[in-house]
Order: sequence, then structure tokens, then C-alpha cells
Amino acid sequence: SFLIIAGTISGFGVGFSSHSVPLYISECAPKALRGSLCFLNDLCVVFGQVSSAAVGTAFYYAEVQAGWRFILGASALPAAVMFFGFFVMPESPRYLVMQGKLDEGREVLKKLRAGISDRGIEAELMNIQQNVELESSDRPAGLDKYFKDASIRRPLLLGCGLMLLQQWVGINTIMYYGSSILQKSNGDGDLNPFSSANKRNVALSILINSAQFWGVLLSWFLVDRIGRRPLILSSIVGLTLALFAMGSVYVMDEPPKTLVVTTMMVYLVLFGVGMSPVPWTVNAEIYPLDVRAKCISLSTGMNWLMNFVVAQTFLDMSILLSTSRDDPGGHPDGVFWLFGCIGVVGFVVVYKALPETKGKTLEEISELFKRPGDSMREHLRVGS
Repeated sequence: SFLIIAGTISGFGVGFSSHSVPLYISECAPKALRGSLCFLNDLCVVFGQVSSAAVGTAFYYAEVQAGWRFILGASALPAAVMFFGFFVMPESPRYLVMQGKLDEGREVLKKLRAGISDRGIEAELMNIQQNVELESSDRPAGLDKYFKDASIRRPLLLGCGLMLLQQWVGINTIMYYGSSILQKSNGDGDLNPFSSANKRNVALSILINSAQFWGVLLSWFLVDRIGRRPLILSSIVGLTLALFAMGSVYVMDEPPKTLVVTTMMVYLVLFGVGMSPVPWTVNAEIYPLDVRAKCISLSTGMNWLMNFVVAQTFLDMSILLSTSRDDPGGHPDGVFWLFGCIGVVGFVVVYKALPETKGKTLEEISELFKRPGDSMREHLRVGS
């Protein structure tokens, strides 16, 4: 019961941080650096995954009894650093303006925009203030605005769709079950958890997890140069092909482990190039200021919900969709083909629905989802 309570508290903490950090970065960053700073957040998250894989592998190789206790305890250190670090961070200037604290918002902007003239600071502050006043005066009240107001509904559907797609192309099946997937290619039925083969599988998880890190690192240098759309569209194409290739590998009677590892690493590099950081970055950019925090909460909730669904169903689906009748557990080809088909559909949707946000202010981005006559239609709905 204690572990359940502790896990629940930890889960709330992860949920809060995965919602608040991209939101905070997007509202504080200058438009020219917003993409790279949001990508840097994702890069740090992936680096943490690689580090945790390395720590877990070290304990596994040492066959430390109850080593998971030490691993969980060690994770408190970066959490503590993050907690105390936020005490020296200023409040978001956009949040301060929305609360009517213009003078405080101006002072924060001066700190965040060092080297920018007072005229530039005042112009940005006025732009934020005008946008807040316009949106607050033109927005229907109540929760139904998230469904009735098209300027909210359009980006919210896009944001939740990106989060759903991120999970349903199978990323966390690789992250959570990477060692188990490799074990399926052993072919020796070794049940000893500390066998040399199983230790090699766990050690390979470091190499596999690092592949996503290098993909995100590459995209970090490119995001504010070429934009979000090219990165995520090329990422979807590449990872979809990798998923079909992975399914084809598992059709073989004895899938070569080298080929399995190579295919997984190619998939993770391509996922890291766009599908890993872009959904989080775009979700921190596209919503109107007055509803941004709540919309990011909804899209983040969608991400973690789909994460749970995919993780809980993967092992069953890998057997159910296998084309092998003799050994379906050792040939999970069908589930990767399913993820690949979802990638195809996702490419079409993202191509049609996602606008480019590179080089635009948050206020300019929210205008991308408005259409002529939206305001009149919303007033007619409210009046009826």
C-alpha cells in the first residue's frame, strides 16, 4: 500500500511537470529561440531516460538484491534540484499580464530580454496585453467554450491528436519492453533472470535509449532553422517505414538480434527527430493565452492516458496480432505493422492540420486557428 501511495504521489509530480515546464518555457522564451528551448526540455527528458537505463543496468549486472530501492531513492536528487531551482525562476510575463500585473510583467520581460531596448520591451508587452483583452472580451464563459469556440476547439483537437499519435506509433512499447522484445529473439527460452543473455539484453537498452537522444539532439539544432512541420512529417515517414521493417524482421523463423537492435535504433533516432519533441512544443504554442494552461492539461492527460493504454495492451496485442501460429509470443510482427498503419494515417492528418509556428509569437500563432466569421458565429450560438 505504501508503494501505491508513493507511486501515486510521484505520478502527480510527473504529470504536473510534464504540463508546466513546456508551458513555462513557451511563455518566457523569445520567438526566435522558443522551439530550441522547448526541444531542450525534451532532450533533457530523454537524457534522463538514458541515465536511468544506465543506472538500472549497473544494479542488474551487480545482481543487487532489492536494487530498485536504491534506484528510486537516487531519482529524488534531480527532483530536488528541479524543486529548489524554480524558487529562483521568475513568473511567466504572460501570466502576470493576464492577472493585471503589468509592472511586474514589464520587469520580468526586461530580465528575460536582456539587450532588448525599452521600446522593444514595451511593444511586446502591449502586444500581450492587447491579445489578453481581446480574447477575454470575445470568449464565451463556461466549459462548453472548449467545444463551441472554434478558435479553441481547432488547436485542442490538433494538440490532443498529436499526443495520441505520439503514443500510438509505439514509442513506449520500445522504451518499456525493449529488453523483452530483444528476449523474443533469443530463441533459447532461458528463464534465469540473471543469465548472460538477459544481462546483454538489459545492457542493450542503454544503446537503444541513446538512439532517441541523438535524434532529439539533431532536431534541437534544426527546429528554429527549418521549422516544426518538416521535422515531424519526415519523422513520421521514417519511423513508419522502420515499424514496417521491424514487423518484417519478426516474420523470420529466427529473427537476428543484430537486425532487431538496428531496426529499433533506426526507429528511435527517427522518432527523436520530430515525433518526440514536436507534439510537446506545438502544444505549448498553439492555444490562446487565457485557456492555454487548461488546454495543455487536457492534451497532456491525453498523452499519459494513451501511454497507459498502449503499455497495458502491447503484450496481449503482440500475441493476438502475430502471424505465427507456432510461436506468436516470439514473433510480434502484427503489432508493429499496426503501429505502422497508424503512422500512415497520422502523416495525412498532421500534413493537413498542422501549421508552421516557427518565428511567430504566441499571439500570432493563436490567430492561425481563427477563420473569418468565427466571432460572429460564436456570438450567434451564445445568443441562441
